Amino acid sequence: MKVVPRTRGLSLDRAREVLTKAGFKVQVNRLINFGFDLVQSTNPGAGKKAPEGSTITVNLV
Repeated sequence: MKVVPRTRGLSLDRAREVLTKAGFKVQVNRLINFGFDLVQSTNPGAGKKAPEGSTITVNLV
């Protein structure tokens, strides 16, 4: 199990880089159709543990 890094406020590209380097896959969920592509939250959330190689959903605004 690995700890999910904090990505809130990061751009999608930067968050994807951080999560990939931590050993996770990334799925994107846009909460609104237009926005700034900034991370609002992840699921599982930052600080939670998830298996290496699992998918982290990045919620964007």
